Amino acid sequence: MPTTLLIFFIVVFAINAFPAFMPPTWTVVSFFYLTYHLPLPITVAVGVAGSTFGRIALALISRYWLGPFLPKKFYANYAYLGHYLEHNQKITIPLVLGYAFAPISSNALFIMAGLSNVRLDVLILAFIIGKTVSYSFWTTATYHFVSSLDIIFKAHGLAGKSLFASLFTIAAVVVVGKINWPALLKFPPPHKTKQTR
Repeated sequence: MPTTLLIFFIVVFAINAFPAFMPPTWTVVSFFYLTYHLPLPITVAVGVAGSTFGRIALALISRYWLGPFLPKKFYANYAYLGHYLEHNQKITIPLVLGYAFAPISSNALFIMAGLSNVRLDVLILAFIIGKTVSYSFWTTATYHFVSSLDIIFKAHGLAGKSLFASLFTIAAVVVVGKINWPALLKFPPPHKTKQTR
């Protein structure tokens, strides 16, 4: 079992660290749960751990590797948005929690978090809570209602949905970076905020 769990963790980590064109994590979690008859708590725990560390890696890759290669105006829009969210936790926390529980890919969220330089602690906590609930639900549902994972892939057209989700991620990252957030939000920029303290 230790080897299986290690492979499970690495696979989940890899698909969450990659920015696009990966299958939904819950299908991989369900696969290991059905195929290797792992205990549900261990399955969910390893799945959540792998996906969390993978998303952290994605955010850091976006921050330190992707960010420097972006146009200055594009990156400045993200930096300003991150500054705004850091100073408006009443908006940030509900937004993050809602996104974490929504049945949509979190690729775009973590790429944007990396580009905007926001703190990852609140985002990670919400992600862990949301994925613990969703992985528990999907693995249990799969066990009770699906006899083979082939049925999942055929019935839900995961290949097509994965492509759509990837294209949505790319489009969302581009659109958010194109928005002139300073003009839209009219929030004091970082240097002005520091001066008023």
